[in-house]
Amino acid sequence: MSFEPVPPNAIISCPADSGISYDMHFYEKGKEVFLINAEGGGCQFIHLKEGNALRSKDYFWKMVQEATEMNAKQLLGLPGSF
Repeated sequence: MSFEPVPPNAIISCPADSGISYDMHFYEKGKEVFLINAEGGGCQFIHLKEGNALRSKDYFWKMVQEATEMNAKQLLGLPGSF
């Protein structure tokens, strides 16, 4: 997957944000190799452990939907979606 970096100190206008985010841990052979925090709403940025932020892509959220069996409204944390 490739993601576009978010420029540091950029002023960006984002859609409504419900405040939900997801900590995702990735493992290989039982060892954690990667940790991210993905914003479920708003700009849906992906924050890396190192502090950098990336713009998420639609295909990323489609994969999250498949992995969690949640729909798009549930991932956004919208009231009444569960």
